[in-house]
Amino acid sequence: MSSSRGIYLDHAASSPVLPTVAELLFRLYLGQLGNSASLHRAGVGAATELEKARDELGKVLGASPDEIHFTSGATESNNIVLASALRSGLELGRDELIISRIEHASVLEAARASSAVVRYLDVDKHGHISPKQLHELLGKKTALVSVLHANNETGTLQDLTAIGNLCRQSGALFHSDGAQALGKVPLNLGQTPLDFYTFSGHKIHGPKGIGGLYVRTGVSLGPLFFGGRQENGLRPGTVPVELAVAMAAAAQAFTVESRDYLANLKHQLRAALRASFPTLRLNGDATQSLPNILNFALPGHTARPLLQALDARGIRASAGSACQSGKTSPSHVLLALGLSEAQALEAIRVSWGIDTTAQEIDAFVLALKTILQASQTEA
Repeated sequence: MSSSRGIYLDHAASSPVLPTVAELLFRLYLGQLGNSASLHRAGVGAATELEKARDELGKVLGASPDEIHFTSGATESNNIVLASALRSGLELGRDELIISRIEHASVLEAARASSAVVRYLDVDKHGHISPKQLHELLGKKTALVSVLHANNETGTLQDLTAIGNLCRQSGALFHSDGAQALGKVPLNLGQTPLDFYTFSGHKIHGPKGIGGLYVRTGVSLGPLFFGGRQENGLRPGTVPVELAVAMAAAAQAFTVESRDYLANLKHQLRAALRASFPTLRLNGDATQSLPNILNFALPGHTARPLLQALDARGIRASAGSACQSGKTSPSHVLLALGLSEAQALEAIRVSWGIDTTAQEIDAFVLALKTILQASQTEA
């Protein structure tokens, strides 16, 4: 959506709150909801709203409402899962974690900071893990396997069912970071061999500071920190009911029609880029990927100056994960796909949402083409 923010094509970093969600949030704050743990009417009203949000998210995820726990976001949820699953695993003599090399920093760094033996899954040139390698790494010492559902830089999707079945066979728990995937792909966690799934509100046009954690019935987790019995003792602290309700409303905005719309924008962008730039290189998987992320490069052109030139024209895109912004080192994700450092530094990530227009996609391609033509003229 064009506005004072310009043309915003960095939804994978954070998506703008939908107007309807912002209005809902405003009404909730004006309604002066109480603490959802309080027994008076204001507290009961807050608890009622919270449970409605839990039920709505359960329907979106294909899960039971009591399997949904609210947190501050996917980073916190990921840390809860890795720390608690390892504690439980150690009691059973399982002290190993298996993660892919293209995980989000909140998983990579949490694994490195743990006392676990960390084993890494390689990926192919499209960003898919190898079920064969996972089978070889799994053993009686494996406490947890953690593999992103959809990569935050390339959008490549993993086969959760295939991974989950292998984990079940070995007795290992299986976690997937779904921060990018929620809303953009159909989900039915109740029919997926998965133990934990994490997500954030600000990736789906909801507010920042709220997220969630799916914990399969029959699997227990302990808290990361202490101080209360909220969220069944998993996440102490007063629950931000207003944010939870707003996140649930944002999640419901993603329908079959909206996913088709996102996919159509991707087809439009890919076709326009190919027509304008014959040497275009796409990074990731062309088919098994999210409908709202495209990672590409124009060989011979480093991404950073192009992104700066786009920003000067009011068009916001990125070179990859916002968690790595400011760094000049190449993306660990793209290096894992087999790209050279120079190729990885050429990568541009464009990501859009359900409020992005076809005209904005065309404007992005035209601006990029104009910038390159100007630089060639100056040279």
